[in-house]
Amino acid sequence: MVEYVIVLISLFAALTTLGVLMYTLRQQSNRVLDLVASDYP
Repeated sequence: MVEYVIVLISLFAALTTLGVLMYTLRQQSNRVLDLVASDYP
């Protein structure tokens, strides 16, 4: 039973880390698109 709890916690931590990474990358890509689309030469 302890092994299942450890695996569940590790999977939850991995999914949370991936979610934070995806959020950060999405924010960064939005910043890059804003810079590319800006009218400043």
